[in-house]
Amino acid sequence: IYDSVLNAFPNLRTGMLNAQNSARTLGYTETILGRRRHIPDMQLPEFEFKALPGFVNPDIDPLDINTLQDKNEIPQWLIQQLTQEYAQFKYNGQIYKRNNELYEQHIKVINNRKKITDASRQCLNSVIQGSAAELTKMAILSLFDNERWHELGGRLLIPVHDELICEVPIENYEEAGEVLSKVMSDAGSFLPFTISCDVETSYRWYGLEYPCPYSEPESLDNLNEDNIKWIQYHLLEAEYDLPIYKDENGEKPRGDAAKGVNGRESEELRNAVIDYLHKYHITSDRFIDHIKNKIKSGLNS
Repeated sequence: IYDSVLNAFPNLRTGMLNAQNSARTLGYTETILGRRRHIPDMQLPEFEFKALPGFVNPDIDPLDINTLQDKNEIPQWLIQQLTQEYAQFKYNGQIYKRNNELYEQHIKVINNRKKITDASRQCLNSVIQGSAAELTKMAILSLFDNERWHELGGRLLIPVHDELICEVPIENYEEAGEVLSKVMSDAGSFLPFTISCDVETSYRWYGLEYPCPYSEPESLDNLNEDNIKWIQYHLLEAEYDLPIYKDENGEKPRGDAAKGVNGRESEELRNAVIDYLHKYHITSDRFIDHIKNKIKSGLNS
């Protein structure tokens, strides 16, 4: 999968290698606006060799006092030889075996492959995520200065990575969504390509998309599939757990069905309706209007 993605998008491979080479050469990567992230592990050698107590430099000449000053150091030629040897190892078993042999010779081996692998992954990720963070911060500033956004009652709650979580009076959700999308997209106006931003509207974070796309039933009797989905939609917004069924191919469902809006009657659904009726002391004929208004006005009101 990894190879097929890089082969399908050769510029992605180029970008990844450029970011890694930058970190390997300079010790850091840069975002599109020049912010740096230092990744020192990219400059580590794959393996390091340290002398342990008891190691004796094989270049020591006991008859030459000038060689005694390096008696506990590993000579450079031996380090180069070991480096070339370890570069040929493909399997951990080979490394472990040779490590034990060298330990007996009072040489400690430090394996930096995992650190370098983790750092290699961070290189391109730092460029992409860091650049996205810059665009998000620029969008926040533009949103704060947007007069129409404030007139619509829009309010930024919190940024989450490259998302902005906002709230707005429900009657203004469409225009406010358009303003937010434009502000987010315009943050990248200096780029050599256009970007877009999708806005999702819901009653609550991670809630189902507003407005409800399913047909509202007149009562709890003679429900069709779409009516059941309407009830499931509102019960989920009221934080009831509903059963999730696999699709016709036996796989995990997608969309609203992945959360329990599937149009299927179940004992759990009936129990949720009964619990709601008991919780708010209402009769079944009032259920539809009550849960609709309760979700719209807020569960705590």
